[in-house]
Amino acid sequence: MNPELYIVSNFANITQIGHKPQVSTSYARIRTIVNQQEPTRTKNSLVEEENFIIFVIKIRKEWTKKSPEVVELRHRIELAIHRKLKTPSDFDYLTRKVWEEMHETISISTLKRLWGYVDGASKTRNSTLNLLSRFIGYQDWDDFLISLENENDIPSEKILTQHIETQHLKEGDMIEVAWQPNRHCHFRYLGNRTFFVEKSSNSKLKVGNTFMCSLFVYEEPLYMENLTQEGHPPIAFVVGNKSGLTLLKLTKSTEDESSNQE
Repeated sequence: MNPELYIVSNFANITQIGHKPQVSTSYARIRTIVNQQEPTRTKNSLVEEENFIIFVIKIRKEWTKKSPEVVELRHRIELAIHRKLKTPSDFDYLTRKVWEEMHETISISTLKRLWGYVDGASKTRNSTLNLLSRFIGYQDWDDFLISLENENDIPSEKILTQHIETQHLKEGDMIEVAWQPNRHCHFRYLGNRTFFVEKSSNSKLKVGNTFMCSLFVYEEPLYMENLTQEGHPPIAFVVGNKSGLTLLKLTKSTEDESSNQE
């Protein structure tokens, strides 16, 4: 039986009869239960908060380089080494720093894929996330996720520096972006994570194209889903692959205010 479903089903069974779980469980205990292939049905498998159950499931999800938590990990690593990773020498520097401080190896190609500097598998191995989390002072990737969960009283815009989350947009909002070399676009939000290209300069994106996106992060590549161009099937597409976005500006449709992150 799937461990995540086991925990959720326990919670669901309790809530259906109108009772809250009375037994709280430590994160270590929950992680043990989640990692077991055949968990034992005991009262210790119950948890007290629904959002904690959701978090347990989240720990086991597959992570990609565009997951907000992974973007935040990259950001904190760059803060820790006082260096943006934009060139081959930057990735070589981080590889050497990891070895010097931890006596563990991580390949330059792995780092380049994680930062979107080169194309490659979008999914990121937990072993990589564990190593990089330990590099910046956490016990492992799970511990890093817990630290983010504990920051949930901080406004989301402060958790990820200089970013725009699609979930906070309204139809008609405009996003202006730029990236090297001399690319410039305006996107209008249509709702349901979908954007319409209103203006495009020196880019493969054309006026009238549509795409889906959940997160725009300044100085990070922009990952698009279902980019639709006339006469072609939808594709995944990345802009600013090497240097990231050099301009990220939001103009609200019903307000004169704008948020400029340059």
